[in-house]
Amino acid sequence: MAKLYFFMAFVCGILAYFSTYGRPAKLDSNGVVQKKRQRTFFYLLLFAVLIVFSGFRQLHVNGMDEYAYRNRFNEFTGMSLSEALAFTPNEPLMSLIVFLATRIFNVSQGFLLLSSVIILLPMITSFKKYSIDFAYAIVLLFATTQLYNSFNGIAQYLAAAIYLLAIPYIYERKFWKYAFVVVICCMFHMGAIVLFPIYFIAMNRTDSIKGILTSVVVLAVIVVAYGSLESIINTTGMLDDYMFVVQEGHHGVNIITIIINCVPAALAIYATRFTREDKVTTICANMCVLHALIYIASIMDVYIARFAIFTCTFVILYLSRITKVFSNEFKIIFKIASVALYSIVCFLTISGARYSFNFYL
Repeated sequence: MAKLYFFMAFVCGILAYFSTYGRPAKLDSNGVVQKKRQRTFFYLLLFAVLIVFSGFRQLHVNGMDEYAYRNRFNEFTGMSLSEALAFTPNEPLMSLIVFLATRIFNVSQGFLLLSSVIILLPMITSFKKYSIDFAYAIVLLFATTQLYNSFNGIAQYLAAAIYLLAIPYIYERKFWKYAFVVVICCMFHMGAIVLFPIYFIAMNRTDSIKGILTSVVVLAVIVVAYGSLESIINTTGMLDDYMFVVQEGHHGVNIITIIINCVPAALAIYATRFTREDKVTTICANMCVLHALIYIASIMDVYIARFAIFTCTFVILYLSRITKVFSNEFKIIFKIASVALYSIVCFLTISGARYSFNFYL
């Protein structure tokens, strides 16, 4: 599986490169049009390759999201829409996606294909819009294991992908539009409720007293919330799927993984003085810090790290955007080093997977 995964990373990186740069424009107007058409062709081809790779995957192990949603697909086949929505009343859009898949496709693979399209569409378009180097961002999508992880955690990745649509509402300070997007995210996965307060801290300077105090408060809140998780579930009825975490307990994330996920945050704090006027980079920098805080807290329990699904794409965007402040020589070294280091961890993760992987057409 690892060989296939990295081969696809290489192919998609090449397609992303040609969708951004392509061949040089000719002097006549027709040549410019041809260049634009060439970029569009490679961009659409990149989408197609990613969707096929993600949507036609087939994993084999009980307990994975794919296994659960294949079962749900089979259950929903004989249900009405109202019965399907009542299946998960707190996350109706998730049930709606499964229900629609049963009406469009004859087999459960259709749900994975449909969910892959919904995840990748806002994710790749956001990378195209906000990353400084689109090809680098696409390669990081693979190297940081984010595409691999999206094979599991489907509902949360759907919410995380939709959340990217809220980026302009953060820097334009349009709270109600931001809140509307977050509510939509919560209808896919109730864990997205944690995204509401991010609006108020996403524009902080990460190297300021306010930014540092906010980080301390956020970390404290995560620790206290985890300790009070059982009470929160019993009181609100939300996140009841995580009750087993409290009752059974799980091991924490290893120190090496935590350190790796703290590196972008350290860079974000150091480089704030170079990017303070860049609103999108400021948002991504704060999300890098939040990403690190989640991983620091996850030393208590690996399931806390699942909330980093909401921040991981912002880390990729930040690493892409911060390259603009580097010299050309250091920019090349930074990209190669970051991809190499992430790829090592990615390879070890995939090689140690407890399930087999192939395609179902």
